[in-house]
Amino acid sequence: MKLRTFVVAAVAALGSTAALAASSSVVDFSNGMQGWFGTGAAGNTFSGIDSGLGNGSQAFHAVGPASHFGMVTNTSKDFLGNYTDMKSLTFSFDMTVKELAIGGPGGFPLGQDLVLELRDYDKRGPQLPYSSVWVFMGVIGGYAPASQHFSVTIADTSSNLLPAGWHGNGDADQYGGPTLPYGQTFRRILMDVDEVAITTAVPGFIYGAEQYYDVAIDNIALSAVPEPEQYSMMVAGLGLLGFTARRRKRA
Repeated sequence: MKLRTFVVAAVAALGSTAALAASSSVVDFSNGMQGWFGTGAAGNTFSGIDSGLGNGSQAFHAVGPASHFGMVTNTSKDFLGNYTDMKSLTFSFDMTVKELAIGGPGGFPLGQDLVLELRDYDKRGPQLPYSSVWVFMGVIGGYAPASQHFSVTIADTSSNLLPAGWHGNGDADQYGGPTLPYGQTFRRILMDVDEVAITTAVPGFIYGAEQYYDVAIDNIALSAVPEPEQYSMMVAGLGLLGFTARRRKRA
């Protein structure tokens, strides 16, 4: 391949990578709720956008007693639809916990699991009005850091098998735990995501006692992961462009 042709191809790959990045979606609440709404604690004492808790901008802040805290969207087109259009993707967000306790403000500190759940209402399960796949993101409250960044990457959206760490929901297995309904697969759910939930309501668990929440969420993001060959072409192209510039400078 001639030098000029290779450089043009590298620049084209760079443009392709930029296009993928441009398709990424981020909700930092600087433009309102952007299709997201709160559940559980988000419907209590205070629930709204706070300019003092965000990571560089506003954040959604919820304060009050509830059995769980959650952020959900079923209207934001940037986060719904066919996830398999992206071969690989990363979902991430920031959370700040000012207090999570039993017994109201100043109560006994509590740690809770946090999950990301992708739901498909067109594939109703025997136990729920949807089928879903979900993954543990980490722990908030308790001894966890007050401010945390959570992230999960799906390396292959075309996989029918649940990746390590992922689980199914919509039906119950022989032990009563959550599982995907018969005939549903990881890929089938990702092909038609109708609702996304970030929540402490872990599938399969029953929540009765109220906790006191003072939490904020920010920078909810979904982005495609560029393919390795795009990175290689981009790096090679940039190197050749630098080499050409140095040759011209010497001349």
